[in-house]
Order: sequence, then C-alpha cells, then structure tokens
Amino acid sequence: MTFKIKIYTPLGLYFEGDITSLYIKTITGYRTILPGHIDLLAALDDGECIIKEISNLRCFFICGGVLKLENNVALVLVHEIYSKEELNLLDLENKLNNLETTPNPKTTEEKELTVQKSKLINLINFLKNK
Repeated sequence: MTFKIKIYTPLGLYFEGDITSLYIKTITGYRTILPGHIDLLAALDDGECIIKEISNLRCFFICGGVLKLENNVALVLVHEIYSKEELNLLDLENKLNNLETTPNPKTTEEKELTVQKSKLINLINFLKNK
C-alpha cells in the first residue's frame, strides 16, 4: 500500500511520487506517516526527512515548513531541502568556520549568525550520520 507525496520549495516542485512511509520532523518531534494515516496538519522543524518508496529510500534535510496530510496525500511545503548528494561537507565546515570568525557582529546580526550557524551544524551532522 502506498500514498502520494508532493514536496514544494519556494522554487517549485522538488519531489513527487508514491511512497510507503514518511519520517519527518515536526515542531513536536519526529513523526512516521504510513498509508491510511489520519488527516494531519503540522509545522515542520529543521531535520531529517526520510521517504521510503517501494524499492528505494531517500534521505533529505529540510529547513522548516508545513505538512498537510489529507485523503492519503501528503503535501510538504518547505523553506529549503537538501539531499546528501547536493551537500559538500568541506564547504559546509568552511562556511561555519567563516561565520565563527566574524569579528564583533552588531546586535541585529547576532541572531542571524546564530541561526546560520545552527543550520550549518545541523547540515554537517546530517552528512556525517549516514
């Protein structure tokens, strides 16, 4: 048994297909969605998203968004999404290093730097874990 999924970014459709399960991080924790799941609306947090197709497993890292599950169709709207193939560990570590050596940021920039650092750390951990 399968259900349909469509993943959109601000740039348009990123992924569409029939899947057997969805493992995704909401703001209240990770959820596993299987065919026939009750309808659901959930805010998404930064984290891993695993899509299981009949003969394939896909791993992504998502950055925030919304999940709407209705009538066995999952609609996922995300701010950003990355597959492991799209990411380069050395580039991410260099970007993080550059952010950490930013001299005396203004107060308004501190929050943005913290958000960027957190995102880079999460992406690096995503790449290193599997």
